[in-house]
Amino acid sequence: MHPILFQWGSFVVPSWHAFFVLAALVGWWTLGLWGKLAWPEGPSRSLDSLFLIAYIFGYIGARGLSIILEGESLSGFFELGSMTLYGGILLAALAAILYAQWKKLSVIRLADLALPSLMLGIAIGRIGCFLNGDDYGRPLANQSQIPFWVVKFPNLNDELYRYPVQLMEAGVCLTIAGYGWSKRTLLKRRPGEIGTLGIVGYAITRFILELYRGDDRGQIFTDLLSPAQIISIIVILAWAGVLIFMRYMTAPAQQEKL
Repeated sequence: MHPILFQWGSFVVPSWHAFFVLAALVGWWTLGLWGKLAWPEGPSRSLDSLFLIAYIFGYIGARGLSIILEGESLSGFFELGSMTLYGGILLAALAAILYAQWKKLSVIRLADLALPSLMLGIAIGRIGCFLNGDDYGRPLANQSQIPFWVVKFPNLNDELYRYPVQLMEAGVCLTIAGYGWSKRTLLKRRPGEIGTLGIVGYAITRFILELYRGDDRGQIFTDLLSPAQIISIIVILAWAGVLIFMRYMTAPAQQEKL
């Protein structure tokens, strides 16, 4: 683990926060690049504004949900502290949808455009989590037969081999992002496919990886599911609702043209 990326006297750069900023910058750059390749006629300035709005509300959601789940004081909201990824994703998504409606932009089209960059950003952020030693996996049941891919977390002081859930999540997100960028022609032929792959694929991945998490994530409603697992289910159902709603909304318009 390497929780401190850089330190000069009293000036400290934590690894996780550095990777959070790096993820945002790379996400903004790839969103602009991806937009030019996949949607050359699209409003580039609107995408820049969309990213800024999503970034601001993403921070508010991630920090805010972490404070709620961990019972921290609201006075520490603007201090460097823990964040909950799903809180940032949900609030950023809500703000992006409202912005898209205001600008009369297609939500499904924007999902296709944004999801590859979002997945890349999550992958970078999870590497920061790994360096920081948090969001760690649970110990292997058999500590005598050790596969090559397991890790130890020195900050836990237990010498147990654990599942590298942060790196596993980063790998899946990189795969989804790579697939999305390789299929940019799908944006015009099959709108919604890349966005659906990213949203549903990440939600399923997160649900499964929660089973291998070893840190305390809190419980909501039931002892069987973590908050992230409940949110994953809600995200899949909500996106299914969006797709069904958009399909029935666009069907009458297409029939009128005929």
